Amino acid sequence: DHLRPKAAGEVVLPKVVPVLFFSGEEVAKIQVPPTWTTLEFKKAVGAFLGKGVAVAAIIHEGEVLEDAEHLENISSHVHVTLRKCTF
Repeated sequence: DHLRPKAAGEVVLPKVVPVLFFSGEEVAKIQVPPTWTTLEFKKAVGAFLGKGVAVAAIIHEGEVLEDAEHLENISSHVHVTLRKCTF
């Protein structure tokens, strides 16, 4: 996990995280509770995408976030990569 660990007793509030394509175009701004995993975040981003595409990866500070990784210490915008899907 490349995200900064929280200090004991530190309260981490939800953050509004800008979601961008690599072109710089903003997809959405999503309020991310500290308990969310990358997979939950992908699902939230998916609601802003058109039919036939899904989020393949979430990239934060140059690293691909794993689906089970918690986002409690996300510190800035993220980029998304997309894949085709049948739903």
